[in-house]
Amino acid sequence: MTVNTLRIELSCNGRTLAMGPGEDLDITEISGLESPELEISTSDNALVDGESVDGKKIGKRSIHIEAKFRSGRNNPENRGAVIKFFNPKYTGKALIMNMGISRNIGYELEGWTFAKQRNLDAPLGIIVDLMCPDPYM
Repeated sequence: MTVNTLRIELSCNGRTLAMGPGEDLDITEISGLESPELEISTSDNALVDGESVDGKKIGKRSIHIEAKFRSGRNNPENRGAVIKFFNPKYTGKALIMNMGISRNIGYELEGWTFAKQRNLDAPLGIIVDLMCPDPYM
């Protein structure tokens, strides 16, 4: 049986939002940790088959996170804390820890929203999109 060890701490403007095992927020879906965008520029070869590679460029890294609070008991407080945390005017840092390896990456908030809820008593969920100009962790 595999145990989830992925933990993420987002830090921005003196505040921290942690999610993963042992935290109030449980990560339900994530993408963008595996590989950033890659651009390979090529040009046609004259008189021979194939193309020549002119260069390679690693683009920005886009990280998409979906998380849900484990408890629905304090949705108004959770909602207020999330609204206070996410401010698109500030640059943040993400600390990503998985299987004993920790990595940091700077991010810009591309957008966030609350996930659709079945009813008002259901646990609150968030959807966050981060853009990391420097793709290297």
